[in-house]
Amino acid sequence: MSLVLTLMFMSARHVIGKWSALLAVQLNGFIGVLVAPLVTLGTLRCLISFSSSAFWQLFGVQVLFGLAVFEFTLAIAFLCGGLPSMILQLPLLVSQVVASGAIIPRPALNGFYRWLSTHTPMSQGVYSTFNALYGGANSGYTRALWWLISLSLLAVILIGWLGYRSTKTNPLSRLVPFTAGN
Repeated sequence: MSLVLTLMFMSARHVIGKWSALLAVQLNGFIGVLVAPLVTLGTLRCLISFSSSAFWQLFGVQVLFGLAVFEFTLAIAFLCGGLPSMILQLPLLVSQVVASGAIIPRPALNGFYRWLSTHTPMSQGVYSTFNALYGGANSGYTRALWWLISLSLLAVILIGWLGYRSTKTNPLSRLVPFTAGN
């Protein structure tokens, strides 16, 4: 979602303005982050029986996790200009899955993966979900997700402010054409 919204931002900023386009990207991302957990948790609740309090706790964790992932990947996409960020994001995704602790326990990982697990959102999301499902304190993982959201949002704003000053369209800006509605 962040890649598509970055491409939309790159073309829309020439038509509706940089800050309006950035606000539109953030609002679309937030709506996507709200809708996806409703669909997945609603489907999961149809398959597995769990309480409504567990549903809402999982929903909160998944929204927070989704927002952290969205802002984190959006910062990388803004930094690299959209599609070229796939070169970084695909290996990072695979590395995060390994480092998350869901497949291999964190103590069994080498130093690089332990470092990666503390600085990327996947392991915090996995452990927060474990805690929501099986009980446990979320404070450290939740705090880490809030920090990732805050720092990534700040990075997106700074990159947008400093990096996208050109008024001329480039080939990536024309990849997804944007026209203002009538």
